[in-house]
Amino acid sequence: MPRQWAALFRERYTTLRGEYFIFYSHGELICRKMLNAMGFNERQPEADTNEFRPVDKMALLWCNGTNSGAKRKSGRGCHIVNRLHFRGLIANKCSLARLLREFELNHPGLVPTGLQAATFYPDTVHLNGSDALSILDCMRRNPGGMFLMKPGHADCGEGIALLRSPSLEAGRSQSLNSLAAVLESKFSGYAHRDLIMQRYVHPPLLLEGRKFDLRVYLLLVPNLRSGIRRGVHAFCHPGYVRLACRSYRPDSDDPLLHLTNQAVQQRDPSYDAVKEDTVWTPDQLNDYINQRFKAPCTDWVRRQLYPRIRAILAHVVSLASSSLCDQPMSFELFGCDFLIGADFNVWLLELNSDPSLSTHTSTLSRIVTQTVEESICLAVEVLQRAARGQSTKGLVGQQDFCRIFSHTKESVARRVMARAGLRQPKPTGDC
Repeated sequence: MPRQWAALFRERYTTLRGEYFIFYSHGELICRKMLNAMGFNERQPEADTNEFRPVDKMALLWCNGTNSGAKRKSGRGCHIVNRLHFRGLIANKCSLARLLREFELNHPGLVPTGLQAATFYPDTVHLNGSDALSILDCMRRNPGGMFLMKPGHADCGEGIALLRSPSLEAGRSQSLNSLAAVLESKFSGYAHRDLIMQRYVHPPLLLEGRKFDLRVYLLLVPNLRSGIRRGVHAFCHPGYVRLACRSYRPDSDDPLLHLTNQAVQQRDPSYDAVKEDTVWTPDQLNDYINQRFKAPCTDWVRRQLYPRIRAILAHVVSLASSSLCDQPMSFELFGCDFLIGADFNVWLLELNSDPSLSTHTSTLSRIVTQTVEESICLAVEVLQRAARGQSTKGLVGQQDFCRIFSHTKESVARRVMARAGLRQPKPTGDC
């Protein structure tokens, strides 16, 4: 059942008589249950969404990325849409790589020490538009390595392929021809497709001999208070740990051993028998590492891993904040994937719009349900307060989410950086 914060929300906002429309089946049961608990009334999709909505009668439109634009335009007043218009700036893999690269080129003095992209983002080349020499240089920086080819917009492991670096010992011309032949044979028309080539993090840290990664959630809510500079509020949820069904073998090209998301692991013949052990909680991960590894410190997951993850996400959000708030009455929940190397370095792999809300295991059911419930309550409360010109401090809907960035309070990001042992540089000049 919906968490206690729904009751707290009703007590705090007694005059709110909100309504909601469901236009998308993904996560609709969780959404419907939570909004009902918050005191919102459901309207049928065919009902008129063009009615003007004052603050006390705001409407939430649960949409997918395709219909969110049209639904947003049809609403007047306080219509909340669960999609950001420019979400692709961070959710598109090609755009994310470009965002990180261009910021460091143009503003090197504003990058927090210890958060240069090379320290948390695997070497990545955007194939569409990159010349062959750029691709070759990337491979030379990672000799004998493996790479993942990823479509810019795809998710759930769709279209990802493993590429092993061809021999680059010959002369440059011969190496270029060899590389081009390999890419063209595996990814026809690669130079004209929205593809990235990302260095495969090897060796990865393993749990019980299996590869794993972390699905962390990022909630972004634009600001709409008049007189306040453009930007977003960002909140981070620890999420869960995703494991492969079978033991890791680096020499295998089987994607089931390399890609740990549930959509891929469900293809494994053994999935139904072992699925409960393919999703762990952060506390399980912390206990396992305490018992089995010589980590940098005791309780490394709590004390260093998640503070580092929050700092990375706060940095990424800060680069795109002003562009993500173009539609103020909106919010979005992103799924962020992190991998831990055998040396305990933390790598951001990608950010996903419209993350999977599947509940195939008991752990998934609990964590995903709670995350979506809290994200809805938190987003509505932030927008409700902002529409009234009120501060977003002391949100009753904030429980497991941690605020990591606020465009109105630089102290939020500074605290996040400090907890990760980092320091945020102060802007100089007109940067």
